[in-house]
Amino acid sequence: MAKDLTDALRQLTEKPGYEPNVVPQPRGAARRVVAAAPPPGSSKGGGGGIASPLTELDASLREYWPAGWRTTDGLFEFPAIKKIVMADANSDSVEFRFADPTP
Repeated sequence: MAKDLTDALRQLTEKPGYEPNVVPQPRGAARRVVAAAPPPGSSKGGGGGIASPLTELDASLREYWPAGWRTTDGLFEFPAIKKIVMADANSDSVEFRFADPTP
């Protein structure tokens, strides 16, 4: 059975004009863009990203959406978080902003 599958695949792929490993060229307004490195001294630390671990220092800074998540039976509504403020390992502030769960 494996030999039959191999033969069938070979017949499908060995048609005239078949070129494996062909990279499609961009069309229309599409073009390749290369990101430039940031200027020296513009970032803090090694990479300028968020240093793990993240820690929430003050839960009173949380913000909630006015309408939360309602259960399918409509009996309960749980609070939906809008924003959380955390601190990374470098003591820099990190904000998480969540989308409104109501449609």
